[in-house]
Amino acid sequence: MIINITGKFAVGDSCTIAVNGGDIEAVIINVVGTGPAIKIKSNATIDPAILAPSRKIVAGIAGTGNLFANSLNIKGTNLTSLLCP
Repeated sequence: MIINITGKFAVGDSCTIAVNGGDIEAVIINVVGTGPAIKIKSNATIDPAILAPSRKIVAGIAGTGNLFANSLNIKGTNLTSLLCP
């Protein structure tokens, strides 16, 4: 499943985006086009990958899956994996 998002995308403090009853690798959050930075606040948990090739991602202390972006600013984040092409 691909979830397409246009415009602003932010995950607030202590919020969760979870995949229940399925494979988290089968879900992608696709942030389409240019726009404001994606903000992931402290204590947030995000199961699916975030694909944002034209955006910046700013992540606080959070539990995240794969992040793909034009620019990443990670501060104290607990990544489950980090792949650099």
